[in-house]
Amino acid sequence: MPEDWERDAEALIARSLERARRWEAEGLWAEARELYAWLMDRFPAHPDRDRWAEAGHRCEEMRALEADWAVAEAAAQSGDREAAYAALRRIVARRPDFQRGDRTARGWLEELEQARRARQRRRWALLLTAMLSLPALGFGAGMAIAVSYLREFAGRIPAPIRSPAPGETATPSSERPSLPTPSPSPEAVTEGATFALPKETLGAAPDRIEALARWGTEGVPAGAILSPDEARILFSVGNTAKWLDAITLQPVHELAIPVGDQILQAAFSPDGRWFALGTEQGRIYLGSSSGPAIVRSVQAPGASVESLAFSPDSRYLAAGWLGGIGLWEIPVLTPRWTFPLQDRKATMRIERENGLTEWTFVLNIRIFSVQFSPDGTQLAAGTSAGAVYLLDPRTGEERRRLEPGSEWIVSVVWSPDGSFLAAGGSDGRIFLWREAASQAASLAGHAGPVTALLFSPDGRFLLSGSTDRTVRSWSLRDGMGQVLYADSIAWVDSVQLTPGGRLLVSFSDGTLRLWTWPEIRLQQKAHFPIGMYPQALAFDPLGRWLAAGFGDGTLRLWPISSTQPIITWGAHRLWVTAIAFHPRGEWLASTGADGKIHLWTLPDGRRIATLEGDPWWPSDLTVSPDGGSVIAGGADFRPYRFSVLTGGKTAVGRGFGFLRVEDEANRPLNAFRFPWLGSHLALSPDGRWLAVWLPTEEVHLEPLVVFGASPHRVSLEGGIRATMAFSPDGRWLFIGTGGALWQLSLREDEPPRKLLSEGPVWRVALSSDGALLAAGGPSGEIYLIRAPNGMRLRTLRGHSGAVVALTFSPDGRLLASGAEDGTVILWGVR
Repeated sequence: MPEDWERDAEALIARSLERARRWEAEGLWAEARELYAWLMDRFPAHPDRDRWAEAGHRCEEMRALEADWAVAEAAAQSGDREAAYAALRRIVARRPDFQRGDRTARGWLEELEQARRARQRRRWALLLTAMLSLPALGFGAGMAIAVSYLREFAGRIPAPIRSPAPGETATPSSERPSLPTPSPSPEAVTEGATFALPKETLGAAPDRIEALARWGTEGVPAGAILSPDEARILFSVGNTAKWLDAITLQPVHELAIPVGDQILQAAFSPDGRWFALGTEQGRIYLGSSSGPAIVRSVQAPGASVESLAFSPDSRYLAAGWLGGIGLWEIPVLTPRWTFPLQDRKATMRIERENGLTEWTFVLNIRIFSVQFSPDGTQLAAGTSAGAVYLLDPRTGEERRRLEPGSEWIVSVVWSPDGSFLAAGGSDGRIFLWREAASQAASLAGHAGPVTALLFSPDGRFLLSGSTDRTVRSWSLRDGMGQVLYADSIAWVDSVQLTPGGRLLVSFSDGTLRLWTWPEIRLQQKAHFPIGMYPQALAFDPLGRWLAAGFGDGTLRLWPISSTQPIITWGAHRLWVTAIAFHPRGEWLASTGADGKIHLWTLPDGRRIATLEGDPWWPSDLTVSPDGGSVIAGGADFRPYRFSVLTGGKTAVGRGFGFLRVEDEANRPLNAFRFPWLGSHLALSPDGRWLAVWLPTEEVHLEPLVVFGASPHRVSLEGGIRATMAFSPDGRWLFIGTGGALWQLSLREDEPPRKLLSEGPVWRVALSSDGALLAAGGPSGEIYLIRAPNGMRLRTLRGHSGAVVALTFSPDGRLLASGAEDGTVILWGVR
């Protein structure tokens, strides 16, 4: 019987591989990639699994290359040479020999570069002419001409903007650019500054769609680490690792892993010979620092490698992934042992008027940090189970488990002599254990999770970085702490001291900073395009701005047709979960995982009100049509209406329920663990009806005017994550679930209609006239659908990560999308 099963399995594999190769030959890269992924999931122990993974990476790379080629062709046809140039540069960086027909990407790029140089020579000639005209025209007139030509040549140079420190308000620059208008012609478009807007309004069946602009980077920065010889800094973003000179912070080398994967973690060996990269798909790459070059790779038993550490003798590499820890021997990457963490079971209870709903599910434990003790005899691991595991590096056996009482242990570090172990918690506390002590001392001062920890080389001080945007120094003699650096915008992702203790390296808000230690004088800094997840997007109702809320707690505001934000400020201490404009654009409301709801004036970003929710709450919000109320729903499944004038809070409706989540020991688990739980909301255009999605796979429609039993309760399959949008006329409700896109009639008694069934739909958006529906999910693709008949019109491909935000501009000309690849794309929809 087993032999028959093996023969059937091999026959299935052979047929699947034949089909995948045929699809590759036909250029159906997405379909082939999905088939390779299916084979990997279906046969995880097959000896060809690594080959299938490489084939999947190849298909993803070809899909991305062809998408960029299509962008370049569309941009060239519209006369946008700079957009074509940017797309071709991305192609050549990944595949210099890529071509379609008789045209190569390198040759085409060279043509555009020659044309660009010719334009630059003409502009310099005009500038020189203007400068020579100074004696004849007078200094003032000549300088005006010179400046005008210089601005045309260099593009609009925005004035510096001071962003607010925590607790301060943002002050706009007096020289901030005025509200933009559509560029008159592609000739006026300058890379990184402005771009032309489509002039036509949205139609029910758009015949032309362009990617007008892209913000951010291809991936989220993974922090920065310093080489042991203090000569290089390794900075990773997306699928690319960059080596920077530690003195000048200028790029020296660049290395890319296969397209479609994201680097989450990097580490240097103590002897400086090796470096390691851990990825989102569970791949571990070992590289030689001389070159640099990848020499080996191995697939971890699980996904999402979030921690890496070399042993003190540089002979072993430890890694933590979703659900386990492992050790490999260097340089052959031979596995020595694997320590799977026991799945954490949780019980979810939703209490409602009609009874109690209860079910149990499994939580995968995340390993945020692994660190060897200085003598190499212990391996410490900080986990999302709220515990520090101490393992024997020789056998992988658990020696001890330390549970200081924090929800998560985000970072761990040993003192240089091994006498102290420090751990940073998600509640902002730092825990210290001396040698074999079981009780931890606690250092309190941070207002957010402690993302980075390290000891000074002499062991006298402990340095910490946090999502509260500060770097702090703690004296181990008396436990006193002081703020060394406060970032005005974003989290502190990483902090590191050189082995000699002379330089301090910090990374936050896409900026790498080099400080002297212990004087703390800024020596050098370099900025990289920020690529943090855009969690929420919204257009100003008057069509002036695009606002975005990011995973690092920041808010950014862009004028339409510009890629330069007019203001960026730190709005929340944890990630932004939702934003919404006042109906007349008078203010912007934001909410985050820190449990706060803030109202901000525009465009200066001044906070005018704070509405208090519960800790780790709310997860979604909407604004009433009259602008007098903010409605928010959170992890307790009880939506509330806040008065903008008084701040008063009133429960909306009855029967939604109250949520409790507990672990095996009946201890409450925080909503910080469950960003996908909560009341997902949609408000009808007339403000009468509130739609609420619960994880029981039910949609409730509650009247806001008359509180009472819900008149509509619809069950939909597809998991516990959902998104919803009302049509402008209030007739339809479109719902994206974990398995499909649904259309629900609110006037006729009709069953829900399934519009898409390709997979999860995480975000939906409707144009202002209700003619076009956009839907996106984990595939990174965006589906454009004619509403309400459900006809699919177009598939937009430009993101390499899951689509997590979608919104249409008020006039229907633009669609903005944000994804987990760290980018925001503006599409011209005509």
